[in-house]
Amino acid sequence: MPSLAYRYSFAPNSEWTHVCARGPEILDYLKGIAEQYDLERDIRYGHEVLTADYADGQWCIVTSKGDEEKFDAVLAVACTNLTCWCWRRALTRTSSCRR
Repeated sequence: MPSLAYRYSFAPNSEWTHVCARGPEILDYLKGIAEQYDLERDIRYGHEVLTADYADGQWCIVTSKGDEEKFDAVLAVACTNLTCWCWRRALTRTSSCRR
């Protein structure tokens, strides 16, 4: 897959070493973006999203680590080629999913 497929439009990267960069280089780019925008505090590495249900204006996320939380908005990224799963709290956690 061309390296351009692994870049964000707001953070172009003209420094790829190959047209089809290897996993470690792509991962470094993604981690650099997370650091630049202070996203590391909201990322959960090694958490596979098992369910993502939307109801009453909120997302209820359940992960493979047993986490259950509700969010107003969520950005989920699954990097299967790099074997990294993460999800980000776009807004503040509002409550537990348990009813």
